[in-house]
Amino acid sequence: MQVTYFNRHENMDSETRFKILDLIKELSYKCECDTFTLENYLYGFFDGYNYSRIIPAMDIMETIEKENPSTYNKLMEICRIVQSYPSTKQPNNGNF
Repeated sequence: MQVTYFNRHENMDSETRFKILDLIKELSYKCECDTFTLENYLYGFFDGYNYSRIIPAMDIMETIEKENPSTYNKLMEICRIVQSYPSTKQPNNGNF
């Protein structure tokens, strides 16, 4: 799957940003599997990289769903939110 882009500054509200940060913290403390790449993808949302279609297809998601259904549901919610953002040709329209 190919990475697409969106403008985080125009689309993502502070509530979603806080949900992502909480989720990153939750992954690092609750999951016993290696969540480094997943956490990196979540951080990428802040830079306008749209991994929302890649994350659900990751092998690790099956483990997270079994071990931490609540965390899994939060991940899927974030992916649905980001998927609703319009695509851009470059991350954050080149404005970092």
